[in-house]
Amino acid sequence: MKGSIGSTESVANAGGRREALSLSAKLRISGVVIDDALTRFQRPVIMWTGGKDSMLVLSLVRERTEALGVEVPPLLFLDHGMHFEETWTLLEETTKALKLRAIIAKNKDLMSQGVQPGGTIRLEKLSQTNQQEAHRTGFRKGSFPYALGHIVGNHLLKTVPMNDAIRENGFDAVATGIRWDEDEARSNERFVSPREEPAHARIHPILHFNEREVWVETLRRNLPRHPLYEKGFRSIDGRYDSHSVSDLPAWQQDLEGTFERAGRAQDKEQIMGRLRELGYM
Repeated sequence: MKGSIGSTESVANAGGRREALSLSAKLRISGVVIDDALTRFQRPVIMWTGGKDSMLVLSLVRERTEALGVEVPPLLFLDHGMHFEETWTLLEETTKALKLRAIIAKNKDLMSQGVQPGGTIRLEKLSQTNQQEAHRTGFRKGSFPYALGHIVGNHLLKTVPMNDAIRENGFDAVATGIRWDEDEARSNERFVSPREEPAHARIHPILHFNEREVWVETLRRNLPRHPLYEKGFRSIDGRYDSHSVSDLPAWQQDLEGTFERAGRAQDKEQIMGRLRELGYM
């Protein structure tokens, strides 16, 4: 029945191809992707955001590390200075409960400018590296807003510190929770995607899941949930660009008939393709 969280049979759009696979089959595929990464790469890391997708990826990876007898990779968390307090609490609770190490990456140069979210950052006051990264986006003005919805702000606050952390820690694989169905810019991604500058591979264990399947498995596993999902948020990032879209908890909403990221600032959604060309998840 449409809207039922108990459904485990679904049809997901995979880069323009319609595939009918049971959730159990998709979970087996996820296991193969994770096993391959854990046995091929020496220094993997899990990109953790506090969202449902990264929590499920963490659970799936932990399951396979136990089966393979290897350590759980550390978490990589991008601090852009605008997270909800609930996100920080969930990070602390997760790492403590599971005895995991979390690497917190941030653009210290940008965040030390003393500018409040929504304020203006003068490009000339940033490091040469940050100025060069800003120019890579095609931006040529002298200032930009400290906001995740702006291409320069998002690139400098997320992709740049992520890449710095990959270089500094020597990570050769980064597991993420992105999915084909959540954004058109991600619809042609692959399960294992080699990247350069820095050299590493992106691993996408739940690429083939849809939103409802993520919730089915999240509730079945009784995974920790970001409390804002209970308050009607469907997609969570910064406190200035994420908002509730319903009075219902996320998993009880019309997941098939409405846009998952409608609660995100749409100026960022419109530049997602370009952000991904620059190295964003």
